[in-house]
Order: sequence, then C-alpha cells, then structure tokens
Amino acid sequence: DLRTSMAESDDELVSAAGVPDGPAPTPSRLPSLPRIPSLSSGYARIDADRCDSPASSAPVAASSADTPLSVFCGTWNMHYARPPPQLQPWLDIGRHDLYAISTQEADRHLAVAVVLPAKPRWEAALRRAFGIDGDGDDGASGYTWLGSRALGGSHVALLVRTTLVPSITRLRRGGVPAGLLGGLLGNKGGVALELTLGRSTLLFVGVHLAAHTGRAAVAARDAQFLSIFARLPAALSRGGGGGGGEAAAFLLGDLNYR
Repeated sequence: DLRTSMAESDDELVSAAGVPDGPAPTPSRLPSLPRIPSLSSGYARIDADRCDSPASSAPVAASSADTPLSVFCGTWNMHYARPPPQLQPWLDIGRHDLYAISTQEADRHLAVAVVLPAKPRWEAALRRAFGIDGDGDDGASGYTWLGSRALGGSHVALLVRTTLVPSITRLRRGGVPAGLLGGLLGNKGGVALELTLGRSTLLFVGVHLAAHTGRAAVAARDAQFLSIFARLPAALSRGGGGGGGEAAAFLLGDLNYR
C-alpha cells in the first residue's frame, strides 16, 4: 500500500515542551493560485486518467491530455504558540485539490525542536481540520494525508483529494539544515516533499531563513537559500525513486526578507 509506505514517521512523536499559551501570529497564504491548465502556462500538467475532475464528479477520459489542478500553498510562523481550535477560513478546505502547508516554530521552542523536530500537536490540528481521525490517512472531508517532513523548527505537510491518490506513484522527503554551527543545526533550513502525480513531478519546499535587517543579515539569508537548494537534490535522492516527466516547484516559508 503506497500510503502505508508513505506514512512512516520521520521522528517519534513525543510530548510537546516549551509551548507558551496565547494565540499564534496570523498565518499567511499565497494569493489564490490559478487552476493549472498545462505546463505551457508555466505550471504543471497533470496526466491522470484515473482521477476525477476537480470541477465535477465526472471521471476524466483516458484520452484527456490535461486535468486542471488547484494548489493551495500556506505558510505560518507560529512563534511556538499552540494550534488554534479552528483552521478555517484560512485553509478553505474543499476548494483546492492539493494543500501544501508550511510552518515555522510550531509546537516546540527551537532549543527543543533541534533535538525533537516532530510536530505532534500541529499535525493533529491539521488532521482534525481535514476530518482525519486516529491513525488513518483518509478524512471525512474527502482528503488524504500524504505525508510530512520536519527539521528543527520547520515543517511541511501535503494533503490531497482522495480521488487523486491512485495517480500518485511516489513521495520523497528531504531536509537540509542551514542554521547555527556553520549550518549544521536545523534552527534554520529547508524541508521538502516531492510527489509524482501521473507523469508530473511537483516539489514543495518550506524554508526558514535568518532574521534581522542590514547587509549582513541579507547576505546570511542569501547564503542559506543557496545552500539549501544546492544540497536538496541529494537529500531527496535518499528518499528513493527517480524524477521524470513534467515538473513544477513551489517555494513557501518565512524567508525573512524585509
């Protein structure tokens, strides 16, 4: 079962520590992304002959070349606050086909997260929002939890319409630290999930770069960005499988450019 193999945890889920009370800062999301018609528009072409059209319940004919795909990308620096009881209307669940959600500083203080990067409270909140109960991956809202990757304070998760799951053949995860001790610690860095949907490959990278203002801070962010993307292919290759087909990449996170 593909979903069983994808559901393996990167880290043992342990009790959260160092989480202050009070509301989290306001999350953000990219402007509404256009429905993706074809790679010629600069996005991804989804060649799927076994999934339903997002615009209707009618199956897509096997001869159909392009299937529109609506992608939601959201990012939230939570500053160690507990997840709120409701994640609507931010996520607008039901409107999009695939959700890529990146967080920074969720669940635990960075001093703890560099050792215990798992985000049990945040993942539980996401699962509840999509109607996913217990240890399963399929939710009552018609979405499936594909997987997640955590590193230090960074986290990225993917959820997709359950009707698209038969057309997903691979999920790879990777993480690249770019923080303290010359980039060895994950207080800053990038986490990524890459999936193959039909003959298309979609890469989602959540990053958290250095803060502060001034030329030195900008130079540090630039260096971290280049380091993350120089080392990311090797980190993803450890996830198994190979690339191929059409491709699109989505960058989201707390870039800290001010």
